[in-house]
Amino acid sequence: MLRASVFLALSALVAGPVRGQVRAGAGIGATVTSTLVTDLIVAPITLRSDPAPSMALWLGTALTERDEVTVDLRLSRSDLMARSSNGSSQVTPLTTWTPAVSLRRRLGPRLSARITAGALIYHPARRAGTIFQAGAP
Repeated sequence: MLRASVFLALSALVAGPVRGQVRAGAGIGATVTSTLVTDLIVAPITLRSDPAPSMALWLGTALTERDEVTVDLRLSRSDLMARSSNGSSQVTPLTTWTPAVSLRRRLGPRLSARITAGALIYHPARRAGTIFQAGAP
């Protein structure tokens, strides 16, 4: 079902908008992530990415008068940090890519509903000695 939805959304973008309008945009912001790993067996330690500046690019088109599909890509880069009672240390610089497809329906003049499907892709600067080693996703 998800593949069919993504296919229909991308087909609508390629085929062209209903009313001849394609909207494009760019933005900047910040990305804050939750803890990736917590270990309490030997000593309490957590791995978490620092807050990061982010960029976003998006392209959207109308499907109907009330419905819109948007494809967007967000990119952020910060340091993956290990935190323990002994302090913090950098593990590796970490880039995250977030491609997504969104469907939005206007419910009223100032109200809309939106559903988004996407992925979060981690791209570490190095893999050796990190949680991303040995073919980990």
